[in-house]
Amino acid sequence: MYVEGDSGLEEFWKLLGGEKPVKSAAEGGDDKVSAATSVTKKLFQLSDASGTMVFNLVAEGNIPRSKLDSKDAFVLDSGPEVFVWVGKGASAAEKKTALQHAQDYLIKNDRPKWLPISRILEGAENEFFNSFFSK
Repeated sequence: MYVEGDSGLEEFWKLLGGEKPVKSAAEGGDDKVSAATSVTKKLFQLSDASGTMVFNLVAEGNIPRSKLDSKDAFVLDSGPEVFVWVGKGASAAEKKTALQHAQDYLIKNDRPKWLPISRILEGAENEFFNSFFSK
């Protein structure tokens, strides 16, 4: 319990497992490059055109924007964020289940569950989303 005037540092360090030396910047690693964000970009297509809902990898690495098809929904793992892109001609089932497929993807591929998932509608793409596609 903290009492005014008491430094409280002993309790603070005790809760953290004890006071230890701080690692150097080199030992700690670069904050900009983390396991969560340094993955190869992947694009998955969600389609029920065959009569069954299918979630397949269609491209990875340098992904051309032409891989997006208006008739389907797609999940793009950009590294720091996951996007669900919904084409104008996507079926009701594709629209309804696309976010769930993105969440399932994070779990099944051991990606951090805290990664943001953003829904993008065809025609309403922003520059950030577009920046993940090759020119």
